Amino acid sequence: VLALPAAAQAPAQRLWARVYDNAPHTGFTKENQILAADSRGNVYLVGRAGRAPGDSDIQILKLDPDGAVLWERWIAGTARGEDRAMAAAVDPKEHLVVAGYVDNENRGREAVLTSLSWS
Repeated sequence: VLALPAAAQAPAQRLWARVYDNAPHTGFTKENQILAADSRGNVYLVGRAGRAPGDSDIQILKLDPDGAVLWERWIAGTARGEDRAMAAAVDPKEHLVVAGYVDNENRGREAVLTSLSWS
């Protein structure tokens, strides 16, 4: 039997909870959501959202430590197809790095790697 410290046995305390409706932050799918956090406590929610029938784009939300949306960014290919983030992380310089793929006209699915800076 593994004995856990008292702190590990204490119930979790909810610090905040937010529900983001479909406007202006249109519907993240429930699949492929990725979270990343920076040293200031900001959280990045990266996922896939439909902006038109048959067209999904990569959507990135930056939330402050209290859950308020600071900004929203989109990454989209040119083919109005399925664009998807597969991984996200905050690098040592506090840049958000997102890897995934986009669908481009006449070229098909292509890898995308981007670094976002907000300062």
